[in-house]
Amino acid sequence: MSDETYKWIVGTLSMMGYVWIVTQAFCWFVSLIFSKLFKRKSKERKQAAIDELYDAFELGEVKDNQTIKVATKGGLVVMIYRQ
Repeated sequence: MSDETYKWIVGTLSMMGYVWIVTQAFCWFVSLIFSKLFKRKSKERKQAAIDELYDAFELGEVKDNQTIKVATKGGLVVMIYRQ
């Protein structure tokens, strides 16, 4: 094998390795950003549901040691208690 062929093989394999590492780093970075966005969206969705519950049942007016029970169609009972 000539010296020139050896240099081309090493250069090509080095470049392929470099491209693979950069691609994997980019994929990791993009997945990190998207996972943060989806977590934030999930938290915002839950907070919006709590805010809506707070407004719908006027939970700001609940006195100390008072309990509110809300029953759903499926038999689920939500109990809210203020200490």
